[in-house]
Amino acid sequence: MPRADELPPSLRDLAFYNAANVDAGRDFHPHLDRLIRSINGLVKDKPGQRYRRWGVAGGLISIAAIAGIIVFNRVSYSPTEPIAINSPKQEPATAKQTKDQQPRTGAAVQEPWRSLLSIRVAELKSNIDELRASGYLLRTMNGYVVGGVEHYATLWNLKNNETDAAGWEFESASYQKRQDDLAKRGRRPIFISAYEGRSGIRYADVWVRGNSSDWIVRREMSAEMLSLAIKELATRGLHAVHVYGYSASSASQFIAIFERHNGEPNIVRIDTPAAENQKIWDENIKQGYRPTAISGYRIANSDYLTTLWEKGRRGGASQFGVTEKNVDSVIAARKNQDLRLVYVSAYSGLGGSRFNLIWDR
Repeated sequence: MPRADELPPSLRDLAFYNAANVDAGRDFHPHLDRLIRSINGLVKDKPGQRYRRWGVAGGLISIAAIAGIIVFNRVSYSPTEPIAINSPKQEPATAKQTKDQQPRTGAAVQEPWRSLLSIRVAELKSNIDELRASGYLLRTMNGYVVGGVEHYATLWNLKNNETDAAGWEFESASYQKRQDDLAKRGRRPIFISAYEGRSGIRYADVWVRGNSSDWIVRREMSAEMLSLAIKELATRGLHAVHVYGYSASSASQFIAIFERHNGEPNIVRIDTPAAENQKIWDENIKQGYRPTAISGYRIANSDYLTTLWEKGRRGGASQFGVTEKNVDSVIAARKNQDLRLVYVSAYSGLGGSRFNLIWDR
């Protein structure tokens, strides 16, 4: 298969259609079920061709072994979140988590990172406990709503010594107190996200140990307020190192972390229509910039992206607006290129869940 960057934009997804992941061990049956569901979708208009697992599993595996269309991995991407300081009580589960979302720990070979892209709020705590017990700590985490159900997308590092605190589902009123408390204890935030859930805005974050005097957080900003904050704080030597956009009350809002930055200031692209983002993306790449944060959200009947760009970064790759149907194949392809996932965000876009991914060597 050609690489995505060797294809025109309209054909880039084809680079990720060459395989379906079926893991060995406890994930075998859920992954095979997912493959069979995809096959059923392709033949849904042909009566009498609905397949059952045991009726075709042997045939599928034999064909796959010959054609090479299924990639067997000992481990694949997995889930959840670690140290949670003052995390609110979790609500009862509203729907059962599917088997292929369960974290795989214990005797499985541990990879340097894990991700879980669609986990319901009520299932976070159990996943957090299991991943934390296996030595994983949070890197990014954000909530989003699909079909009226609240989900989280999470990314973890194995034995990450930087992460000192992380939490989720904080209300706006209580979040300021959390921020003040952690700052007094010598922590600084590296990732903050928000989404509009059934009962209002909810925050999630990741903190590390650091100098509490060299950063500032601005929240609940409009696009105009964010632009003004970028200009104002630049005069004080503070520049955006993290920006996150989300939809609230049918309008875009933003969170930004500003820190002292001696190099060239990062570029922030605000409220870019998803359909126009590829052009801006290509221009920034040509000018030597690489994305360090990508967030998406839907306003009315349109998808928008807000991105943060840093100059001088080399290597790696990035994708925006990846569909739920394609995201597994995208992750598998990048892992085969020895790339490491360093950033994940998800949002409810037109047509369902969308994922933004940043990779590094």
